[in-house]
Amino acid sequence: APAAGPPRAEATAATAATGSVRVACGSITGKGRSAAEEIEAALRREPALKQLDLDLVDLAGYDQDNLEQEDVMIFVVSTWEGGRPPETCQVFYDWLDDMSKDFRVDKNTFLAKLRFAVVGLGNAEYGTETFCKAAKDLHDLLEGLGATSFTGRVATLDDSINLGPQTGRAIREILRAVRRGDLAAPGAPDAWAAFKPSAATQVAVTRHNKTAARSKPDEHVEVKDEEDEEEEDRIN
Repeated sequence: APAAGPPRAEATAATAATGSVRVACGSITGKGRSAAEEIEAALRREPALKQLDLDLVDLAGYDQDNLEQEDVMIFVVSTWEGGRPPETCQVFYDWLDDMSKDFRVDKNTFLAKLRFAVVGLGNAEYGTETFCKAAKDLHDLLEGLGATSFTGRVATLDDSINLGPQTGRAIREILRAVRRGDLAAPGAPDAWAAFKPSAATQVAVTRHNKTAARSKPDEHVEVKDEEDEEEEDRIN
């Protein structure tokens, strides 16, 4: 029988939440934009997020100075030739790189408020060295500045094959984190209280994540989960 997943934290929309969840897209061909729109639509259907400020933004026009104040961001980024991010995202990437090298920036606290996930698109035919490299680089830059990945890994999608099932798996991974309560940062305001799991749930989730980590030594892996089939009906 499939191994049971982690217990689900109780999360309700009763709290008058004022936090924000942003889906941020960096794409050239439009495939990344389509995946981002699917993710946004799934989040809008999630009861626990009904009262939060949820929107889809393009990294090309995103003001990076706002990043310190963001609560939750889900990045959907494609990889271009040579493992580079889309040209429309280069300013954002360069800014993060500058912050990571600036001795005046406290790397432990600069983005400590931010909880994030990264979904990457790339073509596996070009080899593992550059496959979804832009997404992996973004994940590492954010973690290096104190942000916390609430999925713990990059969801890598191969855009040379059907993206639908792959995007669905990424969505299920994100929603499981929502339901576990992983979107609430330590010391978060009362608006996020509904997303904080009980102590008992957190212990169980920690054990589950440690077990998963031992079975998946590479954090940048394609999201596949034994619970996908039973979760699909709940999401749709």
